Amino acid sequence: MKNLIKKLKEATTIGKYDIASKACLDYFAVATEEERQDIKQAMRQKADEIMLGAVETRQKAAKLISEFED
Repeated sequence: MKNLIKKLKEATTIGKYDIASKACLDYFAVATEEERQDIKQAMRQKADEIMLGAVETRQKAAKLISEFED
């Protein structure tokens, strides 16, 4: 299970994240309650990281568009 979470945390592309999150969700069905909590926490952290990256990308894009329009 630790390897599943490690792969999730190390995912650098949406494709890798999709594969890692699917593996975590597949394991979730047979995981202990403690493991489920660890998986939930890791998935929330990765989701927050992805959302932060999306916000930063949108801000950069808005700045570039603004500079282009000026």
